[in-house]
Amino acid sequence: MVLVMSLKLVVLVTLCALILAGIAYISLPKNTKLSISYVLEDISEPSTTLLLGSSTITRFPTQKLQQCKTPKTRGFSNGHASDVINYLSWREIEEPQNVFIYVGENDIAHGKSVSTALKDLSEIIAYFETYPKTSIGILLIKPSPVREQFHEAFAQFNSALIEQYKDNTTIHIVEMNKFSSQAYYLRDGIHLTRFAYDSLSALLDDVCLKSRPL
Repeated sequence: MVLVMSLKLVVLVTLCALILAGIAYISLPKNTKLSISYVLEDISEPSTTLLLGSSTITRFPTQKLQQCKTPKTRGFSNGHASDVINYLSWREIEEPQNVFIYVGENDIAHGKSVSTALKDLSEIIAYFETYPKTSIGILLIKPSPVREQFHEAFAQFNSALIEQYKDNTTIHIVEMNKFSSQAYYLRDGIHLTRFAYDSLSALLDDVCLKSRPL
């Protein structure tokens, strides 16, 4: 009888813990829950090429990439650099061959200073610099037409990165100035068209090809 009661108590406590965990999960912010799903997927399906960032990454059609092996996107809708930092803090990533990072646009458009946005990006870069064989590609901020009021700040952000990494052989700057016409964007003036992703895929493929081990 005592054993049966003890087992019932264990089951009850376990069920209560699961219910509380479920309630806690439901209450988490959307991008935090997304980070958890990414971490769980990473455990079973490691990637050779990792794309990190905001919705520009979320929407990236990885099937267009020809030279970047097993690409996976880890993007966050309306995401900031802090979302990527949060995701990376929860996992021990296998050393990828290539990493591409797109952050800063939403950060600056939502009020962060250029210096703060650069500091946040440097934290992400520092994470991957611990992997000596990983090639890092930094996508500069694209001049989204609807965010014209921030173009000067975007240009300052981009110029600082170009200057900082001009002599670095493991960090590659991916220019985004070609995406200045509305023709490259959907009607919202922020997100890229399929045609634009064709061009962007070619830029990333070029980085993967150049960084491929001999």
